Amino acid sequence: LSVVTCAPTQFRAHGALAMQSVIHSYEGGFANQDRHQPRIIYQPLRVVVGSEDKAVSSNSISNMQQETAINNTMQESALLGIHAAVFQDFCEILGLDGEMSGLGAQEKIKALTTSSGLSAFAQMRSSDSPFACYICKATVILSYSFKCKLKDIWSVVGSSNPEAVVWFDLLSAPQNNTALKPFGWWARDVFEGVKEIGELHMMLTHVEDPVPFSSSWCMFELYICAEMGCKFELVMTADVRNAFLKSVREQPEHFYSKISAVRFAKCQSENEEERKRIGEVVEERGGFVAGKVDEVLAAKLKEWFVCTLEKEIESSAEEIDKATYRYALGSVHKLDGMHEAAAPCFKEAWKLRQTSLGEDHIETLSALHLLASAYLDAAKCDEAEPLLEISLEKEKKVLGEDHERTLETMKNLAELYLTKGDDAKAEKAYMEVWEKQKEVLGDAHPETMKTMTNLAIAFENQGKLGRAERMYVRCWQKKKSVYGEDDPSTLSTMHNLAVVYDEQGDKQKAEGIWQDCLDKRKAVLGDRHPDTLTTMHHLARVFDEQGDHEEAEQLCQECWELRKEVLGENDADTLTSLHKLAKVHVNLGNLPRAEELYKDCWARRKETLGENDSATLTTLNNMAKVYYQQGVLEKAAELYRECWEKRVTLLGETDSDTLLTLSNLAVVYDDLKDFEKAEEMYRKCLEGRTVVLGEDDQVTLTTMSSLASVYSKMEALDRAEDMYSQCLEKQKEVLGESHPDTLVTMVHLGVTYCKQGWCGDAEGVLEECLRFMPDVFGEKHAHTAIAQSWLAEAKRQIERS
Repeated sequence: LSVVTCAPTQFRAHGALAMQSVIHSYEGGFANQDRHQPRIIYQPLRVVVGSEDKAVSSNSISNMQQETAINNTMQESALLGIHAAVFQDFCEILGLDGEMSGLGAQEKIKALTTSSGLSAFAQMRSSDSPFACYICKATVILSYSFKCKLKDIWSVVGSSNPEAVVWFDLLSAPQNNTALKPFGWWARDVFEGVKEIGELHMMLTHVEDPVPFSSSWCMFELYICAEMGCKFELVMTADVRNAFLKSVREQPEHFYSKISAVRFAKCQSENEEERKRIGEVVEERGGFVAGKVDEVLAAKLKEWFVCTLEKEIESSAEEIDKATYRYALGSVHKLDGMHEAAAPCFKEAWKLRQTSLGEDHIETLSALHLLASAYLDAAKCDEAEPLLEISLEKEKKVLGEDHERTLETMKNLAELYLTKGDDAKAEKAYMEVWEKQKEVLGDAHPETMKTMTNLAIAFENQGKLGRAERMYVRCWQKKKSVYGEDDPSTLSTMHNLAVVYDEQGDKQKAEGIWQDCLDKRKAVLGDRHPDTLTTMHHLARVFDEQGDHEEAEQLCQECWELRKEVLGENDADTLTSLHKLAKVHVNLGNLPRAEELYKDCWARRKETLGENDSATLTTLNNMAKVYYQQGVLEKAAELYRECWEKRVTLLGETDSDTLLTLSNLAVVYDDLKDFEKAEEMYRKCLEGRTVVLGEDDQVTLTTMSSLASVYSKMEALDRAEDMYSQCLEKQKEVLGESHPDTLVTMVHLGVTYCKQGWCGDAEGVLEECLRFMPDVFGEKHAHTAIAQSWLAEAKRQIERS
């Protein structure tokens, strides 16, 4: 027997073996060694098995192999890996060349394991090879693309923890007789295997072209890793990592965009059948529902990206490097919509750059700009405003008034004013931005047209509907010429224009534009797109407001059903459609159905928004109204009372919605003949409306008339007469003597005079109102008949006296 003796090797220290003789000995394969081939006998050496450090002799190695061979099962074999310290040596002894790609190496492995049909690791472990003691249950999975060269994989594995036990599919999985596995293997065993190992490392060989992101197998492994809650790391060679960090420092959003662009359905595989089976497994687990799989993959990659940046911040010795990575981390959070997490990063980067580079350095200003922007995006206007003002002042000085970033800061400041409700300031700021953008970018530039839209909103919010209309029309025409009539952005402006026409009271014009917009959005975006459903909702509403309740009900029902499917039953927009549908049924006179829908909407809004939310209280108010309309007065009073008390707490006593509910509650108490409570409610309502609307407002005067009516019912005729007299005087002045409200008050005052015995005064008032009533109400109207009846009574009493 020929014997070759190798010197002991410190694997932890060096991670390599002196295996030149071994390579020659094993060239022909090792499944069934020729008894005349030399065996390798190691002198006692130290190896890592699990977490224990043991001295292993050749005899103990042989015993270990025999024991593991006996206990070896198919499941255990599937989890086998090799210690990172000897990974390259093992590959080389098999005759694998560093220039080989995965595909080339696969053919070599197939040839070496043909007779056994096992994986390379399982075959080696069942032999008496000295490598067997380094093959055990894997602690990390190495995921890679078959396009990778082995030398790059060796470099990454060699630089990793030498005690890691690496699962590498070419060596860990059988490469022969690889007929497509049954569905259960893919859907269960693969997931359990990844979970058992617990950690996934994915090989990245190019920053600009991250091949694993388009590989079905790599993304499947990452999906499993995320679903099973395993650890994950992107691993790279030293050169690739340097290129990656350079890219992150210079343009952090570049790599982030590649993560965000991952689409599982577009991933490819060398084996089409495997790609299809992978897709079936993901679909079976609900991965393709609402893009879940893409969200899961992006979240896991972003988690790694954020963790990597945090490590670089921690390990950077220089303040300027810390600032750069802080800035990059803030940019990633901002791109991910996590503005509150982004703000502290930009704040720290700004401070560090002020110290290292100076206050007016362009990179310092960049951090300040994004800090202010992050606060604005997080709706922290008080923090954003002073920073935007400082940023604008410095950018004008350093970059110039026409610089792109200066214009963006001006736009952000205008947006802040709009968000705060300071529409006059917003209008002024947007007007300045618009003029600059037309000059610098041109009036057809996308940013210029965005500003036009925001300027129109500022006009609209101030009630300057004519100017808003003209700005929307101008923007719409410009977008049609630049983008085309059917572009989503063009249709968005078209929709907003219809909103303005609706607010102007031109319902027919609004209806026509919304109908056209709906047809186009269906064709371009589809029936189920949220924007399509928004236009559908508005069109249903305008149908209802014009009295076309049947058409409104049909469209509103369709919109509600689609929103439930697309957005979910408890989404805010879905509940808005549900609320509107209930209102349409009220207008149709279908009160039981309206009650049912309002109840459903109220319960869902309480669950999702809270019982004190303004939208929840609107539904509660309307539900109380339906009970009132059905004659269930006690229930109506109970709900109106609850709604009023909550609105007082949420909105204040003098808010218009609070006063509306209070007025409704007074009406119910009046109908219940609980005149004391009705008087109290009307009096509170009158006081509030006098403060908010003014004593001459028509709604205030209506409340005054209602309070006078309650005094009359309470037989407090002097107070009723006084209140009616005040109300009539103001109504004649504000509304005119022939206005319907004025005439009704005149009738009530005449009746009150009659009841007090002042029939002469009653006669004069009633004769005055009857001069107008036949023309205003009609000769047979109830109001006219009442006035005529009381006038006759007044004359009879005068004749008797």
